[in-house]
Amino acid sequence: MNKIVLMSFLRHVIFLLFVIKTINGLIIMFSAEYCFKLFRRSEILPLDGTKPQHAIFVTIDFVTVIFNGFGCLTVLAGLTGFVGAICLNKYPMINFSAGVLFILLAVADFGSMVATHVVINSLNAIVVEDMKDLFKSSRDVVRGPKETISEIQRKYKASMIDGWGKIATGNAHNHSLIDYIQMNQKCCGVTGRHFWLIMVPTSCCPDGYDDNTCNFATAYNSNCMQSYDNFVATLVTIGIQFFFFGVFSVLTFFCSLYLARLKIKYPEDKYDSEDDSSSGSDDYQY
Repeated sequence: MNKIVLMSFLRHVIFLLFVIKTINGLIIMFSAEYCFKLFRRSEILPLDGTKPQHAIFVTIDFVTVIFNGFGCLTVLAGLTGFVGAICLNKYPMINFSAGVLFILLAVADFGSMVATHVVINSLNAIVVEDMKDLFKSSRDVVRGPKETISEIQRKYKASMIDGWGKIATGNAHNHSLIDYIQMNQKCCGVTGRHFWLIMVPTSCCPDGYDDNTCNFATAYNSNCMQSYDNFVATLVTIGIQFFFFGVFSVLTFFCSLYLARLKIKYPEDKYDSEDDSSSGSDDYQY
């Protein structure tokens, strides 16, 4: 390929890649902040004193700070490379330096992708099964011999205290945890309102519904794992972004270095001089 055409093509490509990387940094910061607010806004952890909640919140804070710092560094590198591409004729080393920086960012991109995967697996081990066990502990009712569903429902309603029937399984501590989660997230059941077999707790309904008016028809539609699922989906999206932007970083690295090499080798843009001399040498030998 003619070096003039190649130089022009690479310069346009490198402009595009630097713009993409700058946008990449902004997306990382926005996604990290959204993920952080989503985690903080919704109590997605079982409020059980045996769980290392403080360590988990500190970890989320630390990851958010790291991702924000990484996003700022990516924006700075993208803008530096953009300036280097503009000033390529006078300062090709700026473009070269940006390329070296982007190979380091590529390593950070792929490392961050692995980190998000580790965070997701760790939270799944802590949250998902414990949430299911917590709700299952209070899902059923203590049934008497030969009691019909309607009799159990009347018995459940007649003995309700603080939104739970006395014949509900589980204990007051578990009931209070479930109430807190359902009222805070405006959800009902770990898989939806029909998770509850006989009657729904009063915390499944909006304010204004009491023990007698809260039922399957008036309960919240969303399940109590929805906030956690949204949080994990955001982390997965961030991980996918890191992978593709890591690929862009590698491409930017090679394009920047090759473009800087051409500019240093041909400072006067005389790309055909070497080709002409080699062609003349071939003609002489012939």
